[in-house]
Amino acid sequence: MRRSAALLPSATAAFAVAAVLAAVLWCAAPAAHAARIDVAPGASVQAALDAARDGDEIVLAEGRYEGDLDFRGKAVTVRGSGPQTVLAGSGTGPVVRFESGEGAGSVLDSVTVTGGRAVAGGGVLVRGAGPVIVRCVITRNRASATGSGIHVDQGSRALIVNDLIAYNRRDGGGDPHGIEISGASPLVLHNTICRGDSNGIIVRGDSDAVIAH
Repeated sequence: MRRSAALLPSATAAFAVAAVLAAVLWCAAPAAHAARIDVAPGASVQAALDAARDGDEIVLAEGRYEGDLDFRGKAVTVRGSGPQTVLAGSGTGPVVRFESGEGAGSVLDSVTVTGGRAVAGGGVLVRGAGPVIVRCVITRNRASATGSGIHVDQGSRALIVNDLIAYNRRDGGGDPHGIEISGASPLVLHNTICRGDSNGIIVRGDSDAVIAH
């Protein structure tokens, strides 16, 4: 069983973040046919995502959006307007799911993710996928087993960068941790993890994560 987490010094980390973000922005740049889909508070983000085509960008205004979100393999960017754009989960599972082989073209950017309650990944569940989660606030979510804020497993190679992960809690008697990585190789760069349960980040199983701040 291999379990490793490479911790990079600050100068190296800064270079790594710049290089990775440049690559991600290039990969996620809208294609010639891409559409911008504006969604107002109260409307369904899931319906907009289901209707979107790969390469499209869904732009959310400030406000509250009720319901969970499953990317369902779509290479689409969901971009909010900052912490005041709130994805409020149903409390019946993760608020956001990436578990259909999503890659770097699937981007969650500049939203607050809250109200999730799940066994794994109260806020965000990444399973067998490699999305980008950037400039988000993951807060006040719960998990009973693993990853009260974010859970990453099954070989996922997600990029989790410049996020605030705070006030996420265990649900019941578990010990889920803010970010839990199990059998995966994500890049976890320049995040703030605080005021949560147990460890900020825990790495388990056959993982090869890169963690830097």
